[in-house]
Amino acid sequence: MSFFAPSAAWLFLLALPLVALYFLKLKRPRVTVSSLVLWRRVLDDQRVNSPFQRFKRSLLLLLQLLLLLLLILAAMQPFFRGAGDRVTRLPVLIDCSASMGAIEKRGGPTRLELAEERVSDMIAGLLPDQEMAIISFSDTARQRSGFTNNTQLLRDALADIQVEEVPSQIDHAFRMAQALSRGASFDEVVLLSDGNVPGRASMDLPFQVNYQRLAAAGPNVGITACSARRDRDEGWEIFVEVGASAGADYGGALTMTSAAQGEPLASELVTTKPGEAARLLLAVSGYEAQELTFTLTPNAPVDALESDNVAYLRLPALRSLQVYVPETLSSFRHALASIDKLEVYPNQRNLSPDQFDLVIADDDESLARPAGVQLRLGQVPAVLQELVKVEQRSNQAIDWRRDASLLQHVDFSNVVFLDQPVTADFQPGVFLNLGFDVLLYGSKGPLLLEERQDERLTIHALFHPDRSTFPFRVGFPVFVANVVETARQMAGLSEAKALATGILPSLLVPPETNVSVTGPEMDLSIESDDAGRLLGVNVRRVGMYDYEELDLRRGASLLSLAETSLAQVEAVEFREARVQADTKAVETDRPLWQWLAGFALLILLIEWWFFQRRPGGWTRARASR
Repeated sequence: MSFFAPSAAWLFLLALPLVALYFLKLKRPRVTVSSLVLWRRVLDDQRVNSPFQRFKRSLLLLLQLLLLLLLILAAMQPFFRGAGDRVTRLPVLIDCSASMGAIEKRGGPTRLELAEERVSDMIAGLLPDQEMAIISFSDTARQRSGFTNNTQLLRDALADIQVEEVPSQIDHAFRMAQALSRGASFDEVVLLSDGNVPGRASMDLPFQVNYQRLAAAGPNVGITACSARRDRDEGWEIFVEVGASAGADYGGALTMTSAAQGEPLASELVTTKPGEAARLLLAVSGYEAQELTFTLTPNAPVDALESDNVAYLRLPALRSLQVYVPETLSSFRHALASIDKLEVYPNQRNLSPDQFDLVIADDDESLARPAGVQLRLGQVPAVLQELVKVEQRSNQAIDWRRDASLLQHVDFSNVVFLDQPVTADFQPGVFLNLGFDVLLYGSKGPLLLEERQDERLTIHALFHPDRSTFPFRVGFPVFVANVVETARQMAGLSEAKALATGILPSLLVPPETNVSVTGPEMDLSIESDDAGRLLGVNVRRVGMYDYEELDLRRGASLLSLAETSLAQVEAVEFREARVQADTKAVETDRPLWQWLAGFALLILLIEWWFFQRRPGGWTRARASR
């Protein structure tokens, strides 16, 4: 045990005047009485209060001395030292990702509640010269409080932390702690988590990490993946994956419900193995749009995590892809004729729609038509015209992105281009910083670029295919088919995936449009920019979110195998360090002055009751006996 303010020990000198009061002789008036028998006690008191004479034992004096002792010890602020070194500043990182909402048994505390109990004990152990900062993290990090020793402020910051139903990332939290170290020095950081975090962090540590891993939760099963693919019979094949934690040896029932019909469309029994996933294949019609909800009902009395038991999937009505290609581009129209489920414009049968899924053109009038995907031929983007110049000379491809979806199974070997884009400093990073991904490399500059902007994709061919041998190669119809498939995916006509919590995809709406978004613990209003881009909404809870002015609903699901598995990492590896998990709680300093002050208050109440409040008082009660 140590004392934070030992200099307060001089207050023990106050005991001297307290004892001296009991030696002072009392001055009483003289009264003539017939006998002194009844006044024997008065004579005894007179003798006791005479200076330098031994006085009788006094309970009141003992209580007052004990009260003074307790108050002086409280002023000296004693405390028991913790097991570790005493620190002045301590940042605490608290995991609040989805797995921190898991429980061990029905009605039991969540992992976040266990973490808050530990941090609350640490706050109670703060000494006057110690400060704490609280940072919570899930897929992002948030500083809840700066360095302070205000226990009420720290407890309020701790109470504001809630489980966010998103996967966990630790890099942001440690970078925020690293930023704190630039303004206030500290040597150690405490990490509180259930252990369901990435095992690696791509950063160096300027401080020590005390990785406190909480007790494991109970067994758990949940939906970890949900997607759909268009089949050949104008329907959707739906793929659902159900994962399980290491201790889950049970399954459940998966129910698929349509929002339009309001009744289950299908129900399947799911059997899982511990630590593995079960996969199911369902089918629905594609003739009309579908809003599907998948609900997993575990057949066990306790399922540790409830947020992963539901998934939402939005399926559009299947239709033909709307493609616009000028009649002058005969090579592209010929390649498109062999692809099914397309409607190519202009044609003699139908009028052109206002919105296309794909536009392939080399003139400004055609490219002005709105489309989700555009293939621009022989044109340099305006932002690159000072960087890239196209010369009319022979050119060949020297390399291309074989892993790009647009260039799968496409070979540019021996293709001759009569357009040669030239750039003075051909560095792919320069184009990437401008928002362009280089897919095809020429000898002196890029030949094919990809630009993604929210819900739109623009493919820039800096060469014109008619001035090359590319249309005569086998890879040309394959390239056109890849472009069509990409357009189908962008339009949601080929594949559909359930949206996960986090940032929902942005939308294209009329410019400067106000949209109200409501959902679980959310009610906000956002406005689209001048280009009509409505930024994605940051959702932290599983559930349905309504875009009221757009008459649109989007469901957000957890869909994280890592969170559902509740796996615990034994250590977190940094660039030059490895931090081992410790299940034992941090032993912090334990101040004792609150207890001493409480005992002093109790002594004061006892003295008040027996010598002031009690009828007749303590001395009269003894005299009556």
